[in-house]
Amino acid sequence: HKGISRGLETLEIQYKPSADVSEDLDLSKMRRVYEEKFANVKKREIDRGMTLFGPHRDDLLFFVNGRDVQTFGSQGQQRTTAL
Repeated sequence: HKGISRGLETLEIQYKPSADVSEDLDLSKMRRVYEEKFANVKKREIDRGMTLFGPHRDDLLFFVNGRDVQTFGSQGQQRTTAL
């Protein structure tokens, strides 16, 4: 991105998990958080016929110069971010 913007913009990418997990959780604690969440949404998922939770529902957030590209980015910034 720096090359495309000639060094004028800095791109930051943040991973946003669908579960409320903190960075200080070890693997076993994180597994329990996910198992509890899966159990809590199971009935709603069956009723709706779709998944409501899981890593495939996680999101990536993109920021250019500290601003959310999805909300505040120009069409050009959104396109170069995708590249």
